[in-house]
Amino acid sequence: MKTIPGPLQSHLEGATTTLSLCWLITKRNGVQILGTDHDQDIVIRTGDLAGTYSARSNILPSNTKSNADLAVDNMDVQGAVGQNETLYLDVSVQDIEARLLDFAAVKLFFVNWQDPDMGQVPMRSGFLGAITYDSSGGYKTEVRGLAQKLQQNIVQTYSDKCTVIRFGDARCKVDATALTINVVAASVTSRRELTVSGLTIQPTGYFSLGNLTGVTGANAAVLRQVRVDTDGALQLFEAFPQDVEVGDTFTLSPGCDRLAGTCLNKFDNLANFRGYGLLIPGVDALLSGVASTVKKVGAAEEGGAIVPIPPVSPAPVPPTPTGKTYNMGLYTAIAPSQHQVGHDSGSFSFSNGTITITGSYADGALPGGHTGTTGSGVSPKNLAFTGNHGVLMRYDWAEVEPAKDSYDFTRMDADYAQCLARGIQWAPMIVVKKFDGTSPAPAYLSAYVASGSGGQVMLWRWNMAVIQARWARLMAAFGARYNGCPNLEGLVTQETANSVTLTGTGYDSSVYLAALKAEHDAIQLYLPDHPHIAFQNFMNASTIAIGDKLLDEYAAYIQADGAVLAGPDLVRSGSVNSRCYGRAVAYHFGGTTASGVTFTSTGPTGQSVQHSEWSGAVGPGPTPIPETVDDLYDIGTGAIAGTPFTQHCDYLFFDYSQSTNPNGENYNNAFVPLAAAHPGPIGTWIPP
Repeated sequence: MKTIPGPLQSHLEGATTTLSLCWLITKRNGVQILGTDHDQDIVIRTGDLAGTYSARSNILPSNTKSNADLAVDNMDVQGAVGQNETLYLDVSVQDIEARLLDFAAVKLFFVNWQDPDMGQVPMRSGFLGAITYDSSGGYKTEVRGLAQKLQQNIVQTYSDKCTVIRFGDARCKVDATALTINVVAASVTSRRELTVSGLTIQPTGYFSLGNLTGVTGANAAVLRQVRVDTDGALQLFEAFPQDVEVGDTFTLSPGCDRLAGTCLNKFDNLANFRGYGLLIPGVDALLSGVASTVKKVGAAEEGGAIVPIPPVSPAPVPPTPTGKTYNMGLYTAIAPSQHQVGHDSGSFSFSNGTITITGSYADGALPGGHTGTTGSGVSPKNLAFTGNHGVLMRYDWAEVEPAKDSYDFTRMDADYAQCLARGIQWAPMIVVKKFDGTSPAPAYLSAYVASGSGGQVMLWRWNMAVIQARWARLMAAFGARYNGCPNLEGLVTQETANSVTLTGTGYDSSVYLAALKAEHDAIQLYLPDHPHIAFQNFMNASTIAIGDKLLDEYAAYIQADGAVLAGPDLVRSGSVNSRCYGRAVAYHFGGTTASGVTFTSTGPTGQSVQHSEWSGAVGPGPTPIPETVDDLYDIGTGAIAGTPFTQHCDYLFFDYSQSTNPNGENYNNAFVPLAAAHPGPIGTWIPP
């Protein structure tokens, strides 16, 4: 209902009126256009609409009508544009290209031009709609009434993509400001293509769909969306209205394509994802097959997303399980630098998933014939001696998959054939983390690698959308080749610790837990006849207690499938103190973790005895006491009173090393006799 001041109402009821239409348009930069259809300027001195309304405005409104119902009542507006703002041109090309008139607020009203302060007759409040201009210098737009907003969706809708209005808004909750960086135009190809400097190290495409906003130069305050970002070479969806000069400064923010994988891996914000994923499968999803497992993630109050956990479709057909077997006892672990490929005169071939040996395979001996003489290397053919149940061997992911979906099992085949010929077990580890400054990642996954101190280089193991999806493919290929092979003990995964720079990697401890479970699920699916030997020590989280609880959950999850709970370090002193392999995570003497949760293994356990532990001075108390190899065996099997190892370890993996410890011991003169003294199982767990 319109309210008209009394004096103006009396004027309207008179025989003759002197009315003129006025308009006030507020551009997005706050600048106002004040105009009138009168032949002289109209000055309103008081009230919210005070100002000088120019008679020389070039805006020409059409007739308008208002409806009593909720139909949209619009009015066309047209006028002339110029290349620069002048006294007679309210709208410029620069205004239009800079989108200063998009959704600009509009007020239309009548005044008595003989007495403008008598009051106003409100005619329309609304906003400008789409605006177009042509080469003849004219533009056209429309004033949309407030009822226009009723034509838009104002409730949450179902979508597989995130439905936030704007990246970084209250529903998104990502701090977009913190991710925005300052950049400088380093070279300019056109108003639409330029290269900027000052970028942070991010994967290619990180700023695609992001916003580039001018700070200095002719395009200050003008925003353009990035179409393509190639390491700072930007292509925009729309050109800037003015020329871009080298040295112009901008702010640049990353973009979001509203997909769950992006929300997780790029912004670590899956808890606030506002899409519904596979709850609305659509034709593509219905035709693409069913993932082996799905996980509901995202904002619970809005449905979240159903994100497929790899393997992704079309997935290879997993083998039919026949039951796991365990050959528990002492094992030798060989580092890649120590590995010597030993080729015998025989050959081997695959037949129905089993390697068949042909030809002569003579038994090998340790370098120096167990005398302690340093050898040039070692391979499985050298390790067939009493009490050594098998060999743990490491293979970089890049070696096994040198190109995407192209697998090379050459070295694995040779090593397994030697183990099979000599009746010892093969426990391969696919390396995702290294300590020598080199990357274990295939080239096509090089963007998903993080580095840390001490030469640590690690794949983003917590990345569900890419790394775990590719891991599942790798497991499918590995399982198709080796599942059911009698001398494959199991697949080994590395320690859970991720002491690398996590910023920008999408890391979150709860997401990492989900990824570790997915990693295990892929092993369980494609290697059902062999245990997963999972090395665990700690997990980065906001507190130690949270990290311990998450690893307890992980341990319980994988142990239900018969996994071996193992740990990377047997230490009784120093910053690590002791790590228990009867439990899932690291804890100090006293047998209690910071989490306060007691998890007692009911399945097989194991631990690694690295050469840095048995060839150096280690031991309890402030003054390290050199441990003997026998001491370390007793610690690992719970035979020393007062240690937290209340359960026997079922596997002990001793590093092959010719280094000598303070007690004069090395692999040949200490471990070989130890194995001979304990030839059978060393633990207490009995397979069901």
